[in-house]
Order: sequence, then structure tokens, then C-alpha cells
Amino acid sequence: MRADAARNRERILASARELFLTHGTDVPLDHVAQHAGVSIATFYRRFPDRISLVKAIALGEAAALCERMDATRHLIVGGDGAAARDAWEAFVLDMAATPEGKLMPLLAAGFSELLAGDPEVWATHERVNGAVQELLRIACTHGLVRAELDPAEIMAFLMVASRPAPLLSEQTTARLTHRLLQVVLAGLRPGGGPITGEPVTAADLPVGPPGTTARLAKPTQCPGPETSPTG
Repeated sequence: MRADAARNRERILASARELFLTHGTDVPLDHVAQHAGVSIATFYRRFPDRISLVKAIALGEAAALCERMDATRHLIVGGDGAAARDAWEAFVLDMAATPEGKLMPLLAAGFSELLAGDPEVWATHERVNGAVQELLRIACTHGLVRAELDPAEIMAFLMVASRPAPLLSEQTTARLTHRLLQVVLAGLRPGGGPITGEPVTAADLPVGPPGTTARLAKPTQCPGPETSPTG
């Protein structure tokens, strides 16, 4: 790809990310082109339809998410108890606050259409789920999350806590989300009372796009409380 074509592509992607976050994924494509400063003809040369644009953004976001999870995993492994906990909790809080954490759910509907027939999408989906499993396994072995919780439950708790609160302003929602996630993180740590009820596993969840908890390849086995190092 020529340098000018590559620049146009990146400008379109950056504009689409920004507009998707503020207006949703149904924003008119000519608005994306205008925001990027390119003609609609140039836009369609790079992205022939909306789904190709959504796919490109989602693949990029998934790659960035995997890098962040890998970096967090290394910080947990390389740190002492307090540093490991700080790295894990900073990752969770940052993902809720940064655009990347908010963008992936917006892309979910369009991405789901591609899961069945696009090998690149499916490979990315599996890569993200593998990275999620490995991060949660490390968090378990370092005593950062309770051993009796299934990985699908942990991710579901965090996603529910990060959902926008109805009837609240964006600023108030952000403040509430930050505090609610801290409550959830505290509840995930070992040492609390027993959790009753039947666990929810990945088998109970529908297949979803990269960044969701659906279709985890296999359960993450956490050590029991007697073998988990304290965090």
C-alpha cells in the first residue's frame, strides 16, 4: 500500500473510532469520510462497506487489547503481592475508562455476523479469549481473584459493573463505574465468605465477538485457597 493510501486508511479508522464512540456504529459513512478529510470515493476504495470498516477497527482493538493483557500478565508475574494487585486492578479500571474498553461492545453486533464465516475474525476471537484465560489464570495463581469463580463469571461481573448507568450524566456514570469496579474487585479477592449458587460458565453464554467471554476454549483451573499465594 502506498504511503498516502496508508495515511488515508489510518485517518478513516481514527475518525470512525471517534464517531462510533460518540454517535454509535450506525453513523453515516459519508460523515466518517468528511470527518477524516477524505472524499467518499477514497473512503470506499479503502472500505467497500460498513462491515469491512467495523472489522478493521475491531481487529485493531482486539490486537491492542491482547497487548495490554500480555503486559499486565508480565507485571503480575514480575511483581510482589502489592505490585501484582495494583497491575491487575489498574488494568480493569483503565479498560473501563479508556475508549478501547468502551468501543468493543459497540462493535459486537456487527462482528457477530462475521464469526461464522470469516477465518481471520474467528482466529482473533480465539486469540482474545486465550489472552483473557491466561490473564485470569495468572490472577488466580497470584491470589488476586477467588479460586471458586469461573473465568466467564469474572468477566461478566466486570462487564456488568462497567455498563452505563441509566438516567445519569456521562460524568456521573464514569465516577460511579470507577467506584463500583473497585467494589467488584474487592469482592473478587480471596478471603471473603462463601459464594452460593450454581456457577455460570462459558457454556452458558452465546458466541460473541472478540473481547467477550463467550466460547472460552476450556476452563481456567485456579489453585485452591490453600495453595494460592496472598496478594
